[in-house]
Amino acid sequence: MTKTDKGYKGVGMKGPIARWYATSTGRSPDRFAEQVVQVRERTGPGSEILEVAPGPGYLSIALARTGDYTVTGLDISETFVEIARTKAAEAGVEVDFLVGNASAMPFEDESFDFVVCCAAFKNFSDPVGALQEMHRVLRPGGRALINDLRRPSLAAVPGGRPAEMTAAELSRTER
Repeated sequence: MTKTDKGYKGVGMKGPIARWYATSTGRSPDRFAEQVVQVRERTGPGSEILEVAPGPGYLSIALARTGDYTVTGLDISETFVEIARTKAAEAGVEVDFLVGNASAMPFEDESFDFVVCCAAFKNFSDPVGALQEMHRVLRPGGRALINDLRRPSLAAVPGGRPAEMTAAELSRTER
């Protein structure tokens, strides 16, 4: 699919679709516990973490619950950001959820120690732009973890590896 101004492929996750997704994915809390373990294996306490496309915010909230990280979530869906903010408040944790596009992030260069994106990368209309932005917002030595389930999303990843990339590997993306 070609790059679009909307920032994602296919039907947008807004309104009733986003609420349905939030309810259905919230039924699998073990899924997010496993992702927290993956993040903890790759970044230490005190890290500033950006979750790209957090949807309803379950992973960001789980990371904030550890008390080890400062967490920010960036999603293109206003509905998801509203849901995530409500769920974070209900959980009693502080996560800064913002509306924004993964390929045009509203952050300064070198703002985060770790970037994570789970089950969303395949939906980006500009995956290379998103990778460039992830690289731009990572501090030197920062790391990124992209977990996705479908192989087509790997075409934009250097070396086709879905698991993790250091900032140096991300810098190989053409600009």
